[in-house]
Amino acid sequence: MTRPAAALVLLLLTCSAWGTASRELLAKKKPFAANLYEAIGKSGLTITKLAVDASGLASQLANPNLKITLLAPSDAGWQRYFQDCRTGVPEYWNAAKFCSLQQLLDPANKTKLQQLLKYHMIQGPELVPLQRGSKFWHEGLRFYQAKTLQSLNIVQLRYWHMLDEAGGFEAHGTGRDGSVLTALSDRPAGKALLHVVSDVLTAFPSPF
Repeated sequence: MTRPAAALVLLLLTCSAWGTASRELLAKKKPFAANLYEAIGKSGLTITKLAVDASGLASQLANPNLKITLLAPSDAGWQRYFQDCRTGVPEYWNAAKFCSLQQLLDPANKTKLQQLLKYHMIQGPELVPLQRGSKFWHEGLRFYQAKTLQSLNIVQLRYWHMLDEAGGFEAHGTGRDGSVLTALSDRPAGKALLHVVSDVLTAFPSPF
C-alpha cells in the first residue's frame, strides 16, 4: 500500500472511531427530553422558546428523529444581543438584526428569525457532544468548522485554554461568538443534542 493510501485509510479509521465514541457517549446519557422543543422549555430558555414559536420552527424541533446539535442562546445572551443595537459597536461585530424582543417576535421578521435560529443548528449526521480533545473541540488555535442549517454557513468550535486560566468550550460565529455553558450542555433530546451558549451567534456578512 502506498503512503497516501495508507494515510487515507488511517484518517477514515480515526473519523470512524470518533463517530463511534460520540455515539457511545450519548448512549450512556439519560435522555433529557423527548425532542429539542421540549428540551428548550425544560432548560428554562424563555426567549429562545418564544423565538422558535414565532419563527414557525416549533414543529420541526418537536420531531424526535431530528438529528442536529442545537446551540441555544441563554436569556442573558439574547439581552446582550438586543443591546448591540444601542452600544455603537463597530458594524463588523454589531451583526444584530433585532433590537428588542418585540422586534424579534414581529411576524414581519419571521424569515429573518428562521435564518438566525438555523445558524445555531449544526447539521448531522454526527452529533457534537462536549468532549475536550475530540475532533470537534480542538485545543489551542485550531478550530473545527461545523456546517449549520443556515445555508451551510459555518460556526467554528474549539476548546480554549491558557496557562493559569480556566478553559472553556467556544462556539465562534463569523460575527458574534459565544461560550458553551457546560452545566447546561450535553442534553440529549430524541436523536438531537442541546447545548446552551452564553450569547447569540451571528454570521457576517449577514445572509439576509
